[in-house]
Amino acid sequence: SSSRSPSTLRRLLDQAERELEAATQARDALSAALTAAPPADHVALAALAQDLARAEARVAEAEERWLSAADELEGGQEST
Repeated sequence: SSSRSPSTLRRLLDQAERELEAATQARDALSAALTAAPPADHVALAALAQDLARAEARVAEAEERWLSAADELEGGQEST
């Protein structure tokens, strides 16, 4: 059982949603940059690919935080 109030959970959910939006935008920008990079520039491609992998990890982490907060909020509103 959670000790966090519904208002705290809603705040965490809103924060996670903003983080997810920012992480998704960053990932999409890196994906576009990777697509636009010159194919012969292996150093730039490797750096962009590493950045993209980190951005994808941030999206996954933000999604997990959002889902966790949403599940906790939903679970607290059910009468079991």
